[in-house]
Amino acid sequence: KPDYTALIGALGGQVIHLGRGAGVLNVLDPGGMAQVADRLPAGLAAQMREEAHTRRVTMVTGLLALARAAAPSEQERLGLTAALRELATPGRATPVLGDLMTLLHHPTPGMLGATLTSDPDQFAAQMRTLLHSMRNLLDSPLGAMFNGPTTTRLDLSSPALAVDVSAVP
Repeated sequence: KPDYTALIGALGGQVIHLGRGAGVLNVLDPGGMAQVADRLPAGLAAQMREEAHTRRVTMVTGLLALARAAAPSEQERLGLTAALRELATPGRATPVLGDLMTLLHHPTPGMLGATLTSDPDQFAAQMRTLLHSMRNLLDSPLGAMFNGPTTTRLDLSSPALAVDVSAVP
């Protein structure tokens, strides 16, 4: 329910609407972390990028756990982590969950190495349940809310913030 949206609006705060047809929050978008990392010395930039990666892994594994009522297995987590690293290559466009799904169907040599598999067919066999879970997530109301470019960026200078998820079935 949008319990506090009117109050937040009256306070001059930001209201972000999420849900099918209401708005999208891209969980793979590092937001300002990427721009900040580009301006930092190498060591600090690497720490910032690693923090962004950890947040992406946490968000995706959390969404998958919600979608299937179980956390990803160790093998699946290795595959996800390696794929998310590939998607975070500097200079690459900001990925969305659909890009992650595509990459999991077409693993890179780095992903094969991270999962201790020798070929794409072996990788696919190890990731079969994960791929089904990803498809289920993308086709669900959660997928509609999290698979796409972020529609409204957080305003960190806002005095208050409300996230309205009343459009989620």
